[in-house]
Amino acid sequence: MNLVLIPILGLAVVLAISFPIPATVILVALVGLLHGLATIAVLVLAYGIGLVRSVKKPWTRIAVRVAGSWITAAGIMVCAVKL
Repeated sequence: MNLVLIPILGLAVVLAISFPIPATVILVALVGLLHGLATIAVLVLAYGIGLVRSVKKPWTRIAVRVAGSWITAAGIMVCAVKL
């Protein structure tokens, strides 16, 4: 959604489009929500990294790395489809 919303807002600024107040409030809330969700994702990732570092058994670290590789592959595929 950020890939679509940010260029649209940038184009609106370039073209000096004036939005009505309710539309502006909705756009600001949407952008805030999306960026808030991204911030939460970063925090969850940071906590996950801390959890993995505290794990002592080697096989659990391997399992987490495998899961991470799947997440990475899915992210790359989503970016490829979007672009």
